[in-house]
Amino acid sequence: IDSEKYEVRHWDWSHRNRITELLRRLNKARLLHPALQRTANIRFCAVDSDELMAYVKRTADRSDRILAVVNLNPHESRQGMVRLDLDDLQLPHDQPFVAHDLLTDERYAWRGPLNFVALHPGLWPVHLLHLSTI
Repeated sequence: IDSEKYEVRHWDWSHRNRITELLRRLNKARLLHPALQRTANIRFCAVDSDELMAYVKRTADRSDRILAVVNLNPHESRQGMVRLDLDDLQLPHDQPFVAHDLLTDERYAWRGPLNFVALHPGLWPVHLLHLSTI
C-alpha cells in the first residue's frame, strides 16, 4: 500500500534542478538531431572500462552522428578509451574531427578510432557527443 507506483504526484517542472536541467537538454538534443529520433539505429562501441557504456546513433546517410557515453557507476568517476568505427561513421582516420557535447556545450578535437572520455557523476554522468568533421 506504500508503493510509489500507486501514488499521484505533482511535480513542479519549472523548478530548475539537476534532473530537470538534464531532461531539458536531452529533449532539446532529441528535437535537433534526427539520429536521436529513431530507436533501430543503435550500435554499441567497445570501451576499455566495464563501468562505461558507449553507443552510436546515426542517420542512414551519416549526416547526423551521435555518440553517447554513460558512467554506470553512480558514485565514482570513471574514465576510459572508446573505440569508434570510423568507416561506418564516415569520419577521417588521419585528420581530427569534432566531438561536441550537446549537454555541456564543450568541444573536443578527436583523432582516430580510440578516444579518451572521463565522466564524473557529480557533474554530468553522460556525454552526448555530436560527431562532425572539421
